[in-house]
Amino acid sequence: MTDLVTKGISVRVLAALTGHQSIATTQRYIDVNNKMLKMLSNSFKSAQSYHRHFVCSQLMR
Repeated sequence: MTDLVTKGISVRVLAALTGHQSIATTQRYIDVNNKMLKMLSNSFKSAQSYHRHFVCSQLMR
């Protein structure tokens, strides 16, 4: 759903398509997706940082 919102689809349209009677319900799903994306992004950044430090330590040997 987050992809559709970022592409300009109205939350009201998504609510209607998914059968949600309340827009708040649809927004909850969008919020969860945003939180998951942020968590994955942070994990990726941590992995990049670890890899960079590991490579540098190996080069300095």
